[in-house]
Amino acid sequence: KKDLEKRFRNGLSISADPGGGDRFRVVDVKPNSPAFFAGLKRGTLIFEIDGRPATAYSLDEARRALRADGTHPLSVSDGSGKKVKINLELPSL
Repeated sequence: KKDLEKRFRNGLSISADPGGGDRFRVVDVKPNSPAFFAGLKRGTLIFEIDGRPATAYSLDEARRALRADGTHPLSVSDGSGKKVKINLELPSL
């Protein structure tokens, strides 16, 4: 059960973006989740995780990184094509 809590606690589902290998695409955000409060939305593109480019991660590695405790600085699209920096905050379980 603890593993399932950790796996889904960020409220975020991502996939590889078919438009390019340099980013991940947000496919789902749960209401009132850490991802929701960070400002992530369905369709948001993630270009950097924890200061590293998306190309440095496999999809599984990116998912694991975004489930870890702590603050995760992200570089994402803001919907208008501009890249912005946000933080995904995950408190310790």
